[in-house]
Amino acid sequence: MAARTLNTFWKQIEKLAHKILEAKSPKPFLKPLDDLCQKTNESKIVDALASLLVSPYLGMEGVVVRFAMSNGTEYPEWITFFNAEEKVIYVNPVGVFRFRMECQKAIKSLKTASARESFPVYRLQAFLAELHKLPSRLLLFLVILKQVAVCKEVCRAEKRSTGSESPETDEYLNLLWGFKEMENFYSSSTGINLRSEHNILWYESEWIAGK
Repeated sequence: MAARTLNTFWKQIEKLAHKILEAKSPKPFLKPLDDLCQKTNESKIVDALASLLVSPYLGMEGVVVRFAMSNGTEYPEWITFFNAEEKVIYVNPVGVFRFRMECQKAIKSLKTASARESFPVYRLQAFLAELHKLPSRLLLFLVILKQVAVCKEVCRAEKRSTGSESPETDEYLNLLWGFKEMENFYSSSTGINLRSEHNILWYESEWIAGK
């Protein structure tokens, strides 16, 4: 996948997604983004995303990636969605930027008393605050890999061993798995340490259990 091709596409996506999220009436921006997503779905970009981020995992062979479009009124609330029958991971481009906003909000959330009332909640918010340091293009990779984690139920074994059950625990474990897989992919493809390049200060061994 040519970096320039993906970067060009993603910059266009980012401009339109921000307009949709910020506008009082986002409808004028829906069709331009739909058209861009349709064009991208017909390109080799989605094939490359699937080949690099999805197909290498057992049980995910043959699964493709497609960018979701609006219903004419709005974009979905979800970030990614797996259609098992079609074997498609749908990525909501607006959802990726909603997720980035969630990461931004986590920075302030950490300072509230409510965030500290629950270890799983605090851990998730702290991790999201670190993920805010990543550029949106890497967040795109991350949400695709997180969906792979959900499909493969990668957090099931760890939940059994720790006895920890909560939506925040699931979200954290799936994001952490996706992040570590992206980290490995980034290192092998660029030779650069992702955590060092983006100053990601996260040591998962310190967040295994609330103490």
